[in-house]
Amino acid sequence: MIVRTLERSPYLETGEGWDRYEARLSSKLLRELRRRRRGLEARGALTLEVSDGTEGLDELLDEGFLVEGAAWKAARGSAIDSQPATRSFYREIAHWAAERGSLRLAFLRLDRTPLAFDYCLEESGIHYLVKTGYDPEYRAFAPGQLMRYLMIEKAFALGLDSYEFLGTDEQWKLEWSQEVRDRTLLQAFAPSPAGRLDWAAFAVGRPLVERMYRALKR
Repeated sequence: MIVRTLERSPYLETGEGWDRYEARLSSKLLRELRRRRRGLEARGALTLEVSDGTEGLDELLDEGFLVEGAAWKAARGSAIDSQPATRSFYREIAHWAAERGSLRLAFLRLDRTPLAFDYCLEESGIHYLVKTGYDPEYRAFAPGQLMRYLMIEKAFALGLDSYEFLGTDEQWKLEWSQEVRDRTLLQAFAPSPAGRLDWAAFAVGRPLVERMYRALKR
């Protein structure tokens, strides 16, 4: 058998109390968040809006998808709006989740202008951050970080059990939690000549290819 870690997904337990959690955050991070929040509030009304999709769902999705792909994601082709099939998939999931009461579409707004957007699912006491993005025109105010702070605070206030960042352990996620869930792949091979050959291809061949790829990137 071969067991490989595919990705490490950060998460945080939200049952200990907001004050204790906030006290563990970097003082520099909190200081910068307060400074940037004051800068935005000097320009207008800063609000967090969270919808469950029971009203105006398609309009909210259109607005949110534009924000989600406004920065680097559109250029890399990983934004929801980058492919018709991808857009259709996330729209269908949103309608399905809204019907069961699990959808959460969050907007950080300055007056009515959306600065950041979260596409989330929330069920059985767990909040899942599926997709997120921000408007690069407001990059200096770190709207993505402000959104994350407010959404995590809300998870604590609602008495949820955990906040799941999903995806890989990117640095911006590790600013909020060092705890990770390992996503692993278990491969089992038959104890036969063909099975041993398959095992050798994965156990020896794949690491060799990965080493060659890293060497070419240097």
